[in-house]
Order: sequence, then C-alpha cells, then structure tokens
Amino acid sequence: MSSGINIRGLSFRNIYAYGNNQSNAGHANLLSMAASNGGNAYASLEGAVSIPNGPGNTTQDVIVNGAGAHLYLKGDCILPNGFSSTNNGYIHFQQVPIITNKTLPLSTATAICSLQSTQGKVARYAGELSIVVRRTHPSNENGNISYYRLGVTKHDAGGSTLLVKVLATGGYADTTPGVGASSWPVFTWSLNTSTNNIVATPAANVGGVEFWFEIVASGQIVASTI
Repeated sequence: MSSGINIRGLSFRNIYAYGNNQSNAGHANLLSMAASNGGNAYASLEGAVSIPNGPGNTTQDVIVNGAGAHLYLKGDCILPNGFSSTNNGYIHFQQVPIITNKTLPLSTATAICSLQSTQGKVARYAGELSIVVRRTHPSNENGNISYYRLGVTKHDAGGSTLLVKVLATGGYADTTPGVGASSWPVFTWSLNTSTNNIVATPAANVGGVEFWFEIVASGQIVASTI
C-alpha cells in the first residue's frame, strides 16, 4: 500500500470459507489484512465462518498485519484457528455474550471458558468478565442465580498480585451454602495460566448438578466456550 492511501468502509458479512490454504503457505485461512508505507486500511468482519482443512489447519483464520491495518472483528465469527494482529496491526474486537453449561462435581475445580487478548494473544491480557450463573437454563425464569464481576489479568508481575479479583457479587454468591445446598451457584474463581481457562471451584456442599454460565467480556480480553 502506497503512502497516503486510505481504505475505509470495507465490510465483510456472513462470508464462508472451507478448505482454504491447503498449501499452508502462511496465508490466513479466511481474511488477511496488511498495511505498509504509511497507508491505512479499515475493515469489519462479522457473522463469518472459517472451516480450514488439511495442512491449512496450522494457520490462523484472520491475520491483521502492519501499522495502519485495523479490523473491527465481531465475536459472532466462527474462527476455529483463531485470529491475531502482528507488526502493529490492530483488532477492534466487538464482544458478544457466550453461554455454556457445566456439571460441576462437588467441591471440584472445573474449567468454564477460555481466555485470550483481543489481539489473539495468550501470554498477556487483561479485562473484566461479567458472569451470571443459574441452576436452570436462562429461558426458565425459576432457579437459583448468582452474579460475579471478575477482574482478570495474566501478567508477569510476580509476588502476591492476584490473577483474578472478584469485583462484585450478587444473589446466591453472597450466601454460605449449608448441607443440602448442592444447587446454590456459589464459587471461587481462578485462572489456569497453562490452559488460559477460567476455573470455578464450588463452595463446600455445592456441586454434582448442572449450572448455566452467561459470560460477557469487556476490556482487552475475549472469552470463548470450551
């Protein structure tokens, strides 16, 4: 891209790619954006699906490369090989809620969702998670409910700096479960830095039943189902 050239207004919606990049030549499986020589390129991607096949399975689906390359990426895209920015390219990630259900054994730590940065990185990231936990599916207005707002930072600061801080709670999260409270959604939270999974550990007397987790991420962090 030549100096001074600005490309704006490109919008890609509901595109589908299957079996791309089978030569595995380092190209993105779905979309590659690149800027150089002082040029700028802005585009958006939403509702897209990438199904890589063969050797292309080792390559990311979306790559945003170079200063001046900007992609507005909506979280409803299905990108099994992930996305990343490189060489000062930037991804403006647009969050969407996720929902997942897990049966948590009694007092047993269980991975709930995976995390990465909005730039597709896993070594460093930070942001907040708003998590509503229900005993029943959200379409059912009955059932026990809790709210947790978590501050999450993966860092190398060392010392006693917490990776997960509980910023706010509500509902059953503010109770102490007694005997017979297996369906109360009361948990402590941690980050597995090896797998980049958020982990919920039921309080004493809680577990052995299914819970539903509605998760909304904010800041420079992305949550995905596992």
